Amino acid sequence: MNARRTYLWAAVLPLVFSLGCASAGKRLEQGMEAEAGGDYHTAAYRYIQALEKDRSLAEARDGLLSAWESALAQGTAFARERMSEGDPVGAAGEYRQLDALRRDARDVGVSLPTTDRYAPERRAALDGAIAELMDRGDGLRRDGRWNDARSAFRRVVDEMDPVDSQRQASLEAQALVLLEWAESDAEQRRHRAAFQRAGEVLEVSPDVPQDLASAALRLQEETLSAGLRVVAVFPVGSTPDFGRASLTDLQSQLSDFLETEYWQRPPLFVAVAEPARVRQIARRVSPPGTPLRPQLVVSEAGADFGVLVELVELEGEERNVRAMRRAARTRSGADTAYTVEDGRIGYTMVAEVTLFDERGIRVESFRVRNEGSEDFRRARYDGSPEELELGRGDRLLFNPGEERRQRGLLQSSLIGDLGREIAEGVFERVIRRIP
Repeated sequence: MNARRTYLWAAVLPLVFSLGCASAGKRLEQGMEAEAGGDYHTAAYRYIQALEKDRSLAEARDGLLSAWESALAQGTAFARERMSEGDPVGAAGEYRQLDALRRDARDVGVSLPTTDRYAPERRAALDGAIAELMDRGDGLRRDGRWNDARSAFRRVVDEMDPVDSQRQASLEAQALVLLEWAESDAEQRRHRAAFQRAGEVLEVSPDVPQDLASAALRLQEETLSAGLRVVAVFPVGSTPDFGRASLTDLQSQLSDFLETEYWQRPPLFVAVAEPARVRQIARRVSPPGTPLRPQLVVSEAGADFGVLVELVELEGEERNVRAMRRAARTRSGADTAYTVEDGRIGYTMVAEVTLFDERGIRVESFRVRNEGSEDFRRARYDGSPEELELGRGDRLLFNPGEERRQRGLLQSSLIGDLGREIAEGVFERVIRRIP
């Protein structure tokens, strides 16, 4: 009987929600059926649902009061039985179900009465449950079962309606569990886990004891230092095919963008070696035209990882090109025509990123792709455009330098997103390698 009652709340709620679309009359009917069958909690919720649809339904209001009277008697009897069996947590659960029923009834304008014994017996059950959960949590903490211990202490705050002193004791116990958990992670060199757990100590409550807060801050500093990994970023390179397709110095643009926008703001546990110094080291140990020697660069830069970024693909494609003939006159007065073409030019840019360890061994690589497009317009003429009578705007359509400039701007615009994805990918992979 008691085991069945323990799970009554979990069984009732899904059924209650599944009936959300039923009419007030249908819910009233279901409440009456449940009450006749002795399922008073379910009956009370059916009546509440009926009143949610129609608060003027007197039968539902009367039914709720009737079902509540039986549910109250049944629930408090079960609670007393649990207390006599030495199970205050189970007894508190019975009162929580009754409290929830009263709250839901109040939402539809019905105040459900209790007996004189209800409040003191409820408080006794909650106090007993809190004492049991605190003892249980202390035992689990001593056994190093950190998550289970924390759950026990959190139940005090989340479920047991603690008074201020009980709430504070629970929060302090949670903070202590988290601190000891973080210290355990630190001893096992799980630096990031220890740092995060120590941070949770400070988030438990603004009133965390000063000694625990100070210990958590010290532990964060220690784990951040112990887990820090330094990355040396080699000069950005490119393949010959990429260089031939590039209309601007995209290699330098990407290098500058990464250095100013991302390498200066690495995430926690990652530091980027001074790029200018790394470039000097790379030029000295790997002069232009010679293979890169990542181990020497990483070692001399005092880094844990080396990163090589290479631009490997740049492809352009014209799409939806339309051609229109436009009449014109030559400077000599002859009638002629030229062709205006418009459409969209799209570029795809690909970078390959390689991560080396401190021995110069390639440990991982990934590719980053970015695409972009924009409208273009140009003009073609079988002869020399200089012989045509044209306005300034039309004459610009014949200027290959202007077209090249616009395409160069589009290529350059792809660098921003490409750089962001490169940096995020590098940092993500380095952090994954930090225990």
